[in-house]
Amino acid sequence: MNKTDKYVRLGIGIFALIAVISFILLFVEQSKESEWLLYASVTMNLLLAFIMLFLLVQYDQEYRDILRERKILKNREEEWINEKQKALKQKEIKQEKKDFDQGKIISNIISNYINIWDDLEMYTEKILQNIAKELNIVQGVLFVLDDTDQLFHLVGKYAYMSDNVPNPFPVGESLTGQVAQDCQIQNIQNVPDGYITIMSGLGKGNPHHLLIVPVALYEGCIAVIELASFSPFGKREEDLMEGVAESIANRLNELRQRV
Repeated sequence: MNKTDKYVRLGIGIFALIAVISFILLFVEQSKESEWLLYASVTMNLLLAFIMLFLLVQYDQEYRDILRERKILKNREEEWINEKQKALKQKEIKQEKKDFDQGKIISNIISNYINIWDDLEMYTEKILQNIAKELNIVQGVLFVLDDTDQLFHLVGKYAYMSDNVPNPFPVGESLTGQVAQDCQIQNIQNVPDGYITIMSGLGKGNPHHLLIVPVALYEGCIAVIELASFSPFGKREEDLMEGVAESIANRLNELRQRV
C-alpha cells in the first residue's frame, strides 16, 4: 500500500464520519432550531469540502507520479531500443565488411584468368598458389575424384617436394577420405611430426596445423583440398575456404570430366 492509498482510505473514513455527524446535526438543528447546531453543521460541511479537496489533490499527485514514471520507463525503453538498433546496425556493418573482404579474397584466389584454362592440373595448382598468397600456408595439395575408378587422385600441388606421390584413395578411407564422405571441413591441430614435411632454403620443417576442405556438388564430394601451416587455422580461414570450395566446384567438375 503506497502513501496515497493510506491518505485516501483515511480521508474516506473521516469523510464518512463527518458526513454522518453533519447529517445528524442538520437533522437536530431543523428540529430544535438551535443556532450553534447550525454553525456546527456549516463547519462539518466545510470539513467535508476540505477533505474532498485533499483527496482530489492526492489523486492528482498520484496521477502525475504515474505519468512521470511511465515517461521515465518509456524513455528508458526507447534508449534501450535505440542502443539495440545501433548495436545491430554496427554488427550488420561489420558483417557486410567481413563479407566484402572475404568475397574480395575469394575473387583474388579464383581470378587471374584461370577460368579460361582447360588443363586440370594447371587449374588446381594455380588455385593452390593463389590460396598460398592469401593464407599463411606452407604446403597444399588437391585431390580430384576420378569417376572411372571412384578414387581420389592427387592432381594439384603447392610446395610439395616429396618424390612419393600419395596413393589414390576411396571415399571414407583415411582422414581425407572421411572428409570427402562427410563433406565437412576438418581443422586438425597438433599434427604429429613427420606427418607433413616441407623443404625450403632454410631446411626441413614440420607444420602442425592441417585444414582439409571438401569440394562438393549436389551429387557429392568431387575433390578435397589439404592445406598445411605452421600457424593455427581459425574460423576466418574455414569460412574463406568454404567460399573458395563453393566457387570452384562447378569449374573443377567440368575440367575433371574432360580428362
